[in-house]
Amino acid sequence: MADCPDFRKYNLQQLQEAYFGVNKKVYPERAQEILDRIEQRKLSHPEEIPIPKVGVAGRWERLLSAIIDGAIVSAAFLPIAIFLAPKYSESNPIIFSLFSILYVCLSFLVLNGSLLIDRGQTIGKKILGISIRDLQGNLPSFNTLIIFRPLLKVFFGMLLPLDLVNKLIIFRKDKRCLHDHILGTKVDYI
Repeated sequence: MADCPDFRKYNLQQLQEAYFGVNKKVYPERAQEILDRIEQRKLSHPEEIPIPKVGVAGRWERLLSAIIDGAIVSAAFLPIAIFLAPKYSESNPIIFSLFSILYVCLSFLVLNGSLLIDRGQTIGKKILGISIRDLQGNLPSFNTLIIFRPLLKVFFGMLLPLDLVNKLIIFRKDKRCLHDHILGTKVDYI
Protein backbone atom coordinates (compact mmCIF):
# COMPACT_ATOMS: atom_id res chain seq x y z
CA MET A 1 0.00 0.00 0.00
CA ALA A 2 2.65 2.50 -1.01
CA ASP A 3 -0.03 4.74 -2.56
CA CYS A 4 -2.03 4.86 0.66
CA PRO A 5 -2.28 8.34 2.20
CA ASP A 6 -1.15 8.96 5.77
CA PHE A 7 -4.53 9.03 7.50
CA ARG A 8 -2.88 10.07 10.80
CA LYS A 9 -2.73 13.62 9.40
CA TYR A 10 -6.44 13.74 8.50
CA ASN A 11 -9.05 15.54 10.60
CA LEU A 12 -12.42 13.88 11.30
CA GLN A 13 -14.18 15.36 8.28
CA GLN A 14 -11.35 14.33 5.94
CA LEU A 15 -11.42 10.81 7.35
CA GLN A 16 -15.19 10.57 6.86
CA GLU A 17 -14.84 11.83 3.28
CA ALA A 18 -12.04 9.31 2.66
CA TYR A 19 -14.21 6.49 4.01
CA PHE A 20 -17.11 7.58 1.83
CA GLY A 21 -14.86 7.66 -1.24
CA VAL A 22 -12.89 4.43 -0.77
CA ASN A 23 -13.99 1.38 -2.74
CA LYS A 24 -14.71 -0.95 0.17
CA LYS A 25 -14.80 -4.08 -1.99
CA VAL A 26 -11.45 -3.45 -3.64
CA TYR A 27 -9.70 -1.99 -0.56
CA PRO A 28 -11.33 -3.57 2.52
CA GLU A 29 -8.19 -3.16 4.65
CA ARG A 30 -7.94 0.53 3.81
CA ALA A 31 -11.64 1.02 4.59
CA GLN A 32 -11.18 -0.67 7.96
CA GLU A 33 -8.09 1.44 8.69
CA ILE A 34 -10.07 4.60 7.97
CA LEU A 35 -12.91 3.43 10.23
CA ASP A 36 -10.42 2.74 13.02
CA ARG A 37 -8.87 6.19 12.53
CA ILE A 38 -12.33 7.79 12.65
CA GLU A 39 -13.02 6.18 16.02
CA GLN A 40 -9.58 7.19 17.35
CA ARG A 41 -10.05 10.75 16.08
CA LYS A 42 -13.46 11.03 17.76
CA LEU A 43 -11.87 10.08 21.08
CA SER A 44 -8.78 12.27 20.74
CA HIS A 45 -10.52 15.32 19.18
CA PRO A 46 -14.15 15.39 20.37
CA GLU A 47 -14.42 19.06 19.33
CA GLU A 48 -14.40 17.88 15.69
CA ILE A 49 -17.57 15.84 16.10
CA PRO A 50 -20.32 17.87 14.42
CA ILE A 51 -23.29 18.79 16.57
CA PRO A 52 -26.40 17.65 14.72
CA LYS A 53 -29.26 20.06 14.25
CA VAL A 54 -32.50 18.88 15.82
CA GLY A 55 -36.09 20.05 15.85
CA VAL A 56 -38.04 22.07 13.33
CA ALA A 57 -36.03 23.03 10.24
CA GLY A 58 -35.01 26.62 9.83
CA ARG A 59 -36.67 28.99 7.40
CA TRP A 60 -33.51 29.34 5.29
CA GLU A 61 -33.15 25.59 4.86
CA ARG A 62 -36.77 25.34 3.76
CA LEU A 63 -36.36 28.25 1.35
CA LEU A 64 -33.17 26.84 -0.14
CA SER A 65 -34.71 23.38 -0.54
CA ALA A 66 -37.70 24.95 -2.33
CA ILE A 67 -35.33 26.84 -4.64
CA ILE A 68 -33.39 23.63 -5.42
CA ASP A 69 -36.61 21.70 -6.09
CA GLY A 70 -37.97 24.53 -8.23
CA ALA A 71 -34.79 24.64 -10.30
CA ILE A 72 -34.90 20.88 -10.86
CA VAL A 73 -38.56 20.88 -11.92
CA SER A 74 -37.95 23.95 -14.10
CA ALA A 75 -35.14 22.09 -15.85
CA ALA A 76 -37.51 19.17 -16.42
CA PHE A 77 -40.08 21.60 -17.88
CA LEU A 78 -37.59 23.23 -20.24
CA PRO A 79 -38.17 20.82 -23.17
CA ILE A 80 -41.92 21.52 -23.02
CA ALA A 81 -41.32 25.26 -22.91
CA ILE A 82 -38.93 25.11 -25.86
CA PHE A 83 -40.73 22.69 -28.15
CA LEU A 84 -44.44 22.90 -27.34
CA ALA A 85 -45.04 26.41 -26.01
CA PRO A 86 -44.47 28.23 -29.31
CA LYS A 87 -46.82 25.86 -31.11
CA TYR A 88 -49.68 25.43 -28.61
CA SER A 89 -49.66 28.25 -26.06
CA GLU A 90 -51.48 30.69 -28.36
CA SER A 91 -53.76 28.29 -30.25
CA ASN A 92 -54.93 26.35 -27.14
CA PRO A 93 -53.97 28.44 -24.09
CA ILE A 94 -56.28 26.71 -21.61
CA ILE A 95 -55.33 23.19 -22.68
CA PHE A 96 -51.65 24.14 -22.77
CA SER A 97 -51.89 25.65 -19.27
CA LEU A 98 -53.62 22.55 -17.89
CA PHE A 99 -51.07 20.31 -19.63
CA SER A 100 -48.23 22.41 -18.20
CA ILE A 101 -49.57 22.13 -14.65
CA LEU A 102 -50.07 18.38 -15.04
CA TYR A 103 -46.59 17.97 -16.53
CA VAL A 104 -44.96 19.93 -13.70
CA CYS A 105 -46.84 17.89 -11.07
CA LEU A 106 -45.91 14.60 -12.71
CA SER A 107 -42.29 15.70 -13.14
CA PHE A 108 -42.16 16.60 -9.46
CA LEU A 109 -43.55 13.20 -8.47
CA VAL A 110 -41.29 11.26 -10.83
CA LEU A 111 -38.22 13.09 -9.55
CA ASN A 112 -39.17 13.06 -5.86
CA GLY A 113 -41.76 10.29 -5.39
CA SER A 114 -39.55 7.54 -4.00
CA LEU A 115 -37.72 9.97 -1.70
CA LEU A 116 -41.04 11.33 -0.43
CA ILE A 117 -42.47 7.88 0.22
CA ASP A 118 -39.32 6.44 1.84
CA ARG A 119 -38.00 9.46 3.73
CA GLY A 120 -40.45 12.36 3.50
CA GLN A 121 -37.89 14.28 1.45
CA THR A 122 -37.57 15.95 -1.92
CA ILE A 123 -34.18 16.24 -3.60
CA GLY A 124 -33.72 19.71 -2.09
CA LYS A 125 -34.71 18.52 1.39
CA LYS A 126 -32.32 15.56 1.12
CA ILE A 127 -29.44 17.85 0.18
CA LEU A 128 -30.18 20.08 3.18
CA GLY A 129 -30.84 17.28 5.67
CA ILE A 130 -34.49 18.08 6.38
CA SER A 131 -37.63 15.96 6.11
CA ILE A 132 -41.42 16.29 6.16
CA ARG A 133 -42.94 14.79 9.32
CA ASP A 134 -46.33 14.67 10.97
CA LEU A 135 -46.77 16.47 14.28
CA GLN A 136 -45.70 13.35 16.21
CA GLY A 137 -42.42 13.20 14.25
CA ASN A 138 -43.41 10.25 12.07
CA LEU A 139 -43.44 9.97 8.30
CA PRO A 140 -46.79 11.30 7.03
CA SER A 141 -49.17 9.09 5.08
CA PHE A 142 -48.72 8.36 1.40
CA ASN A 143 -51.78 10.48 0.57
CA THR A 144 -50.43 13.46 2.48
CA LEU A 145 -46.99 13.31 0.87
CA ILE A 146 -47.89 12.36 -2.69
CA ILE A 147 -51.39 13.78 -3.22
CA PHE A 148 -52.57 16.42 -0.74
CA ARG A 149 -49.37 18.34 -0.03
CA PRO A 150 -48.34 18.85 -3.70
CA LEU A 151 -51.91 19.61 -4.81
CA LEU A 152 -52.38 22.13 -2.00
CA LYS A 153 -49.15 23.87 -2.96
CA VAL A 154 -50.19 23.99 -6.63
CA PHE A 155 -53.59 25.38 -5.61
CA PHE A 156 -51.93 28.06 -3.49
CA GLY A 157 -49.53 28.81 -6.35
CA MET A 158 -52.44 29.57 -8.67
CA LEU A 159 -53.91 32.07 -6.21
CA LEU A 160 -51.14 34.57 -5.53
CA PRO A 161 -52.58 36.22 -2.39
CA LEU A 162 -53.21 32.81 -0.81
CA ASP A 163 -49.72 31.63 -1.80
CA LEU A 164 -48.24 34.71 -0.15
CA VAL A 165 -50.19 33.99 3.05
CA ASN A 166 -49.06 30.34 2.86
CA LYS A 167 -45.43 31.41 2.78
CA LEU A 168 -45.62 34.27 5.28
CA ILE A 169 -47.10 32.07 7.99
CA ILE A 170 -43.67 30.41 8.25
CA PHE A 171 -42.55 33.45 10.25
CA ARG A 172 -44.66 32.34 13.18
CA LYS A 173 -42.88 30.76 16.12
CA ASP A 174 -43.56 27.16 14.97
CA LYS A 175 -41.98 27.80 11.51
CA ARG A 176 -44.79 26.02 9.66
CA CYS A 177 -46.46 27.22 6.46
CA LEU A 178 -50.23 27.29 5.96
CA HIS A 179 -50.11 24.00 4.04
CA ASP A 180 -48.32 22.44 7.06
CA HIS A 181 -51.08 23.63 9.38
CA ILE A 182 -53.83 22.34 7.09
CA LEU A 183 -52.20 18.92 6.64
CA GLY A 184 -50.77 18.51 10.15
CA THR A 185 -47.15 18.39 8.99
CA LYS A 186 -43.86 20.06 9.84
CA VAL A 187 -40.36 19.99 8.39
CA ASP A 188 -37.65 18.74 10.77
CA TYR A 189 -33.91 18.26 10.69
CA ILE A 190 -33.01 14.61 10.35
